[in-house]
Amino acid sequence: IAGAEERGTLDLFLGNPLPRWQLVANGFATITGALVGSAALLGLCTWIPALLAGVDLSFGSVVAATLNLLPIGLCFGGLALLVSALVHRTALAIAIPGATLVAMYVINALAGVSEAMEPLRQLSIFKHYGSAIENGIAWPSFVVITLIGAAFAGIAAAAFARRDIYT
Repeated sequence: IAGAEERGTLDLFLGNPLPRWQLVANGFATITGALVGSAALLGLCTWIPALLAGVDLSFGSVVAATLNLLPIGLCFGGLALLVSALVHRTALAIAIPGATLVAMYVINALAGVSEAMEPLRQLSIFKHYGSAIENGIAWPSFVVITLIGAAFAGIAAAAFARRDIYT
């Protein structure tokens, strides 16, 4: 949203007789499609070479590991969509979710080696994320993290409906 606004093309979208929430929903659907396609490609690019090299890596493990990327991608994609709906700058719409992701990763990593950081670990999405290739998909976390991403998109739709556009 912020990118189209900066380029001056957002008014073309908004000139159509569609509610603003549909523009946001389309953005979230695009994020979802891109993540599914990327995960499928990553899975194939992992499983086929492993198969050719004789590595004992089952197709099911690869599917679980790549499928487990979707919730975290949707969560931060939804956050990026929310920030994009709130601000007028593409750089902020990229930087804020990116910095949040890095901060959560660092908190999770530091909590693993420092007991002082352990209480903060609950704030990190990576603590709840799990390792699908080792333990299978943690379905409750999968669903909750995916719903958080969808909630971000819903809040983005509400915020974008009320925001003034700079063209």
